[in-house]
Parts: sequence; C-alpha cells; structure tokens
Amino acid sequence: EFKQMKDVQSFKTYISSFGMWGILVSMGLQVLQVFIAFIPGEVVEIGLGFTYGAFGGTFICFAGIFLASSIVFFLVKKLGIKFVELFISMEKINSLKFVKNNINNPSKLQRITFILFFIPGTPKDLFTYFFGLTPMKYSEFIIISMLARIPSVISSTIGGNLIAKEKYVAAVILFIVTGIVSI
Repeated sequence: EFKQMKDVQSFKTYISSFGMWGILVSMGLQVLQVFIAFIPGEVVEIGLGFTYGAFGGTFICFAGIFLASSIVFFLVKKLGIKFVELFISMEKINSLKFVKNNINNPSKLQRITFILFFIPGTPKDLFTYFFGLTPMKYSEFIIISMLARIPSVISSTIGGNLIAKEKYVAAVILFIVTGIVSI
C-alpha cells in the first residue's frame, strides 16, 4: 500500500488508516528517512504538514529527526566508519573535504554544522553520519543541528498544510522563497 502513494493525499490516507497509531507510524517514517539518507526529508515533512497541519507536522518531524539523529550519531561514534559505509559511500564522505579541513577547530566545526543544517535542501541526513565521525560532542551536535533545521522543517510543514487547505499559490510562493534561500 505504501508503494502506491503518488501524492500527499495518498500519504494522508495511508497514515490515517493507522488511526491513533498514525502519529507513531509518521514518526517512524521520519526516522527511516533520516537513516536512509538519500530519501529527501522535505517530502516526508510536506506530507506530515499536509496530514497533521503545520504545528502537528512540525512536532512529529522534529521528534523523529531528534530520535534518528541521536541514534545515528551514537552508532557512528561507537562503530565508526564501517557503520557509515553501510549507508554512504566513501566517495561522498571524501567529498566533504571543506568540513574535514576544519575538524580540529571546534568553533569552525560548530559554524559549519549550523550552516549546513540551516540551508534548505542540503543532505542533512548525510551530514548526521559525517559529524558522528568528528570530535564534536553529542550535545553540541544535537543542539546546533536541531536549531538550524527549524526554518527548513517549518517551511516544509507549512507548505504541506497550505496544500491541504488548497492554498496552492501561497504554497508555491513559499517553496520558491525557500528555493531562493537554498541557492
């Protein structure tokens, strides 16, 4: 049934089929999306905004992102590069040389973390794996990355909610502005 989803209404129908468990299923989808870093987070965020509204969708997204990012970060710290390679190629990891060059400077590493997680459309979940390989502490990583994600997640869930309310022009404008900020 999940494979047959073609639009946000299908997503809402699917999630609604779980009744009160739909929130946990939604959070599970968000967790899965973070673990499988090549699935675009915005798609899930828009779907959750459509299904639960801007506030509810944002809350579910952040709960799932927090849980998954924490698990990924701790697993990478414990298991190292071999764990990362299960999900991300060494080629992609090596492409992050601009970050690697600043690993030993904590303030630069924190700024880079914030910038990478702040910009909408960046592969934040890939970065979650990568930052687990750095000397950054969990508390620093989770606070910086979660704060930096706020604009992107909120704009996606608001966009999904606007689509649900059939305010398509407003949704398009929001997504265009978000795209411009990304560039």
